[in-house]
Amino acid sequence: MPARGANARATWGGRWRWVLSVGMVACCVGCTSLLIPSGLSDRELQAMIDRNTRNLPRLQAHLFEEYVSDIMGPPQRVEGYPWGTVWLYRTALTKGARATPETDYTPLVFDQRGVLLGWGSDIWASYRHRQPSLGGGLPQ
Repeated sequence: MPARGANARATWGGRWRWVLSVGMVACCVGCTSLLIPSGLSDRELQAMIDRNTRNLPRLQAHLFEEYVSDIMGPPQRVEGYPWGTVWLYRTALTKGARATPETDYTPLVFDQRGVLLGWGSDIWASYRHRQPSLGGGLPQ
């Protein structure tokens, strides 16, 4: 009889080790997905580009940041300068590459009061060279 009890305990202990091992593997796989962000899918990225491109014509100069945010949603990048801020919205996907060159973004230029001065690379270039950035490329 004692041999049977020892055998049952060994089988029971083996099951617990197996359950524990499976649990640890599942936990590690779950943690890996949290540590390594997958980013946007191609479909989500294209939907964002389409939405941004569709909303750009609704903008007007002299709008406050709050109104621009209501129209455009949150920017994909924000850069701060002594003279104001620049919100960058993704409006293109160069050659289907997942890289993010500056040409893929449309800049919206705000003064220190948060008033939209204009958008596009020409207006940004005229302000960008005035003074150095305070912390460019900060995702928001």
